[in-house]
Amino acid sequence: MLEQEGVHSAQKDYTVALNDDMVPPSHSLMEKSRSHEIISRVSRKIIDTPNLSHSLPLIFRTRKPSSDQLFESTLDPQILREKIQHSATEKPRNTEGQTLNIFKWIKKKKKRQKPVTSSDKEEYLDHSSSNSSFSDISIENEQEISEQEIPKEFQDNMLLIRSLVDHVSHLLEESTRIRWIQYLQAICIEHQQSAGNILGKTIYLLDAIPEEFCRQLTAFGPKHHLAWISEAYGNRMNLIKKQVTQLCQAHEITGIQPSNLVHQTKLPFAVAQTLVTSEGHINYALCRSLARHLLPPVSEQLSFHRDIHRVLNLISHSSKIRELLSAIEKPACKYSLANHLIRVQMGVNYSDPIYKRDAIVTALTACLSHLRQGPTGSCFATHFAIVLLSSHIEQCIRDFQMLLKMSKLTRMVGSVQKDFPFLLMMSSPSSGEELTFTHEGQLVTEKSNASYLWDSPGIQSACQSIKIDNPQEAITSVIEEYLSKQSTLPEHFKINVQSILSLLCDHQIKKHRLLPSKKMKLYSLAHFAYASQARNGLLSVWENSIAEMAEGKEGSMIMPPLLHSIQTPIINMITKELSVESLPQMVKDKITLQLSQELQRRIHLHYDPDIFNDSIDNEHMSSEGGYVIYDTMHEIYPNLWHRVDTPETYSKFIAEIFIDVTPKISEILRINFPKGNHEEKLNKLIKQIDSIDFAYQSMITYYPAYKSKKDLLTHWNKCKYTPWRTLSGNLAEKVREVYMEDDGQVERSVLKPKDAFELILNLLTEVKKMPDEEKRLYLKNPYKKIPVFTPTHAFSLLLGHPSLQQYADSNLSRSRWIKEQLFTPCHEVIDQPVDENFRKHVISYTVNQLVSSLKKGEFRVAVSLLPTDLNYPKFRSCLIQLLEIIDNNHSTREGRVQLLDTEICSTLPPAIAKIISGSAIHFADTNWNEGLHDIHLCVTLNPCSGKLAIMQTHDNGNVVKPVKQYWLLNHNWDFISKPEVALPNNDK
Repeated sequence: MLEQEGVHSAQKDYTVALNDDMVPPSHSLMEKSRSHEIISRVSRKIIDTPNLSHSLPLIFRTRKPSSDQLFESTLDPQILREKIQHSATEKPRNTEGQTLNIFKWIKKKKKRQKPVTSSDKEEYLDHSSSNSSFSDISIENEQEISEQEIPKEFQDNMLLIRSLVDHVSHLLEESTRIRWIQYLQAICIEHQQSAGNILGKTIYLLDAIPEEFCRQLTAFGPKHHLAWISEAYGNRMNLIKKQVTQLCQAHEITGIQPSNLVHQTKLPFAVAQTLVTSEGHINYALCRSLARHLLPPVSEQLSFHRDIHRVLNLISHSSKIRELLSAIEKPACKYSLANHLIRVQMGVNYSDPIYKRDAIVTALTACLSHLRQGPTGSCFATHFAIVLLSSHIEQCIRDFQMLLKMSKLTRMVGSVQKDFPFLLMMSSPSSGEELTFTHEGQLVTEKSNASYLWDSPGIQSACQSIKIDNPQEAITSVIEEYLSKQSTLPEHFKINVQSILSLLCDHQIKKHRLLPSKKMKLYSLAHFAYASQARNGLLSVWENSIAEMAEGKEGSMIMPPLLHSIQTPIINMITKELSVESLPQMVKDKITLQLSQELQRRIHLHYDPDIFNDSIDNEHMSSEGGYVIYDTMHEIYPNLWHRVDTPETYSKFIAEIFIDVTPKISEILRINFPKGNHEEKLNKLIKQIDSIDFAYQSMITYYPAYKSKKDLLTHWNKCKYTPWRTLSGNLAEKVREVYMEDDGQVERSVLKPKDAFELILNLLTEVKKMPDEEKRLYLKNPYKKIPVFTPTHAFSLLLGHPSLQQYADSNLSRSRWIKEQLFTPCHEVIDQPVDENFRKHVISYTVNQLVSSLKKGEFRVAVSLLPTDLNYPKFRSCLIQLLEIIDNNHSTREGRVQLLDTEICSTLPPAIAKIISGSAIHFADTNWNEGLHDIHLCVTLNPCSGKLAIMQTHDNGNVVKPVKQYWLLNHNWDFISKPEVALPNNDK
């Protein structure tokens, strides 16, 4: 912290600044009165101030509060640039005059046709050292100086440096400040390659450690200060890397959340924190240096590293992207869920204020982050979000800006504006896994290190999000209460994180005497904070908002049958109450219209990724995620909506809707059936609707196949389709249509491959006929993606992947190229006799895992008789034949072959595996991942069969595994022919 005297000095300077109209006129006197608080925030050492109450690394616990609302007009590069332009015709009265003075000096050097050298800079510094007063500077008889004298890419940085120097002027003597600005300007004008690097580091250090920066400058002067800048910056980068590593190690110790995914999530945050100044400006001159210090070499980079590298490159070259990021605002309403999202990202307390910088860092972190589908069934939306992140960052930033400010995305659907808000829901597989504890809360794991639940950074973040200041005390309390309710007390007990979070919410409700209805909100905050350790929060809610667009148009997948399942039982009940055989069709239509209008006003179908369906066990088929009804109750803010996710709440909700429309339905019946008290009859139906029987009738109307299911409502949560909760995906193309606000009439290409060979032929044709402009885009960004839809999965094509682009540069025919790329090199290695160690391992696996216990001995005898000179495909074929002859269990045949092929691929000798993976042609991103590796689809020679096959592989190509061919073959592959029309503008 600053010394007390320095704080008073800063406060005094700030008061002077207010009197000099540094603050825009719109600021109130009350805001001006906060000068003491704000200037201390601007001046203090931000990152180095530890919070001793937490064990997390500093960069994830602290933030640099922004005073952008006070200083942004002063720091606006456009305003400062205009000052430079006008200053050529005015006598300078400030540091801008010193800029002109150096322009004059450089021009004189240019007239002598000599380059500016280091000795020239020193000569200038010596010449100008006596000019301690700006009044000594003269520009008489000089030609007008243009801002073009400074390279364009450095202008904003120089202006920002000068502004930052002004803000720490109370720490510097005027002569030192002038000489330093002059020296930096000389570096810019010299066009040295290192100029931008020096400027970026200067901005960062001035912003992060202003006192130390100024102390070093005053002690040694500008020339020697450059060496200190390089050293200090390197130390800061090492500190950041150490902090990320420490956080991952903290996760490894408890083992609750995967530390590799935590690293993937926190590294972008560390980069964003470093790149955004405390005033909310983007220090883009630092981009290359950050990539060099914080990312591995290009040859070792994984997909998430490439994403960070690509976005940093875009930021450094695109002023448009920087302007969009700088325009991001904090949430417009303090009740907005975006407030909690930002607090979770920044790692601050439940009630802490939010600044503009916090919103910018949150958005930038999302831009730099890597999105994967996870276990949720959201491929229909996730694939499109992945496409946007791959090459449409400008559009992503616009979405993030809207989500953070308004907590929703907005699109025009036809002529109607529709909102797609988000709720704080995120999938987290680790939260459902059981943990083993002692009575004292110590985790029982395979690791020898003793750790406790409250040591987990994820649990600490969850506690912080619901205002638990002492996690250890709270967790100890809930464990004691939990054990007190158990009939037996074993030495160890098991409980999952979800249950722990639920108990902590109960603890807070009891402690602070909150209403029980607040538990759902507290739990969503806690679980969201916990899950955000291993998955970016803003990307998750963005993905969910996009998922809701699938239900944005009429003719969607869920809303029409949902309305039908409500209207049909109600019409039947009204018909029965009126004692008529059937209602006239016109009357039915009017009643259903009234019900439909009110239902659509009250129902919001929200995609919840955190719903588990244990009935799904197919390969790569997601087991989580679905649509849940929320009753909006005509409230604007989603956090005030009521969740309708049980038969009881569903029936009660429909009964409330029916009460609201009863007068209108009564009027319709009165006109068509004049006799009788229709309102009284309708009121009798309310009790029937608010019952389990109505939920049953609605459920079998929604999904008629359930009519034959016994005890349907007793086990409703095992059902995939219910009116209140539908565990399924949706229509991928509807998402794109609503997002892009078009009618879906775009040109498409459709493939229906019968086998892998036909598929790769068609893809090579698409690559060859690609327009030149699109080829250039792929050259700049090989991982640019195009959405593709199949009946089984929505994913994205990688037409720019280097393995495919090799053909674009080839003069060979498709068949010849495939032969030389795949067949020849792969057959050379798999046609050799199998390796002896490989043979023994595969036989052992087959006997132990694929043969029933009564047949193991017989199988061992038979397999020992196989010839020893079999190649890899023939060896595998013989094993399958023996399995069918000796242990002919047809019910498991296909799954057994798949398991055998997977084991063969994973245990191939390294030399053969390298040839197989190296020849693979990557053509699609599946949306999935294994740890830090993305899973791609590729075509290569299957070493098990010796034939071309669709395989799955890691993004780096090191692992190749088989996939079930029927999953992708003989289906229509629908993708966009002209992505430049059907997708947002590409990043330039």
